[in-house]
Amino acid sequence: MRGAELCVLKILEEYSDESHPLMQKDIIDKLDSEYGCKLNRKTVSSIISLLKDEFDYDIIDAPGRKGYYLGERLLDPTEIKFISDAIFSSPSLKGKDAHRLIKKLNSLLSEHERKNYKFVYKSENVNRTNIDVFFTLSMIEEAIASSKRLKFNYVDYDLNGNEVLKRNKDGSPKIYRVACYYTINCKGNYYLFGAVGDSRSGIFNTITYKIDRIRNPEISTLPSIDKNLVPQMKNFDIDSYINNNVYMISSSVITITIKTTAEGIKTAKEWFGTNCKLLSSDEEGATISIKNGRSSLFYWCMQYSEMIKILSPDDFIEQIINEAQNIIDKHKEKKTK
Repeated sequence: MRGAELCVLKILEEYSDESHPLMQKDIIDKLDSEYGCKLNRKTVSSIISLLKDEFDYDIIDAPGRKGYYLGERLLDPTEIKFISDAIFSSPSLKGKDAHRLIKKLNSLLSEHERKNYKFVYKSENVNRTNIDVFFTLSMIEEAIASSKRLKFNYVDYDLNGNEVLKRNKDGSPKIYRVACYYTINCKGNYYLFGAVGDSRSGIFNTITYKIDRIRNPEISTLPSIDKNLVPQMKNFDIDSYINNNVYMISSSVITITIKTTAEGIKTAKEWFGTNCKLLSSDEEGATISIKNGRSSLFYWCMQYSEMIKILSPDDFIEQIINEAQNIIDKHKEKKTK
């Protein structure tokens, strides 16, 4: 595609849409003012025909000979809004990165359509992490591609809510060396899934880290860990792992049955999807089964205890009862002091 054709296409992308078609005179004026390109009506008409017929651009003649506009784009406004909302709500992205990504997305819209998306410019006001998640993700990809482990520090928080590096017993910052297998996005948070261990002991285990808590990532000189050496990676399926660990806490997978309400069914379906199955229903509510990691189910049941009653298994019920009793005892202690 030569220069003039590209200029006409850019003008249609930037200034035209279904509600704002451009007449040939509009295109000629913008070619002159923005690119210093002087064309006549016949040449513009030929270029538009070329873009439509030879390059398959969806350039539409507006009804009533009112001009031209670019119809189908790489992404339509609804798709851009959906992606923008996902970026805007992600706790893993700092404000300036969210702002930059959404600005790129909006460049696919006409200037008129962009006016409907002013909310994106508020993204820097959202309380987000200050960590460069993109840099960490790129380092993880490099570690995977080079078959090396990723070396990094990991943060925790003190009683004042301040970020502190996790440390060894001697007070030195703890250094993690992890074989990287997958990055996971779960409910807007990014996780590194990999394995740790050493060849001397021959013991290797899978592990998960929150990417926004990783600091100072570097490519280690240590080779990655062959998945065949890690017991948990035998017949491993990443989709099943994500579906069975909604809180991203690795634990044995169990199935529980609970009695709940219509609201409880909706909540369980939102969290567990097809891992949640309706068993029966009556006037008192519905009985459903949920399959997931034991730790994830424990935290979920504690979170939504007001709308559920656990029916089985017995050892899981006992675990919930013990934790509930711990909560009662702690608050009784506080009340008597």
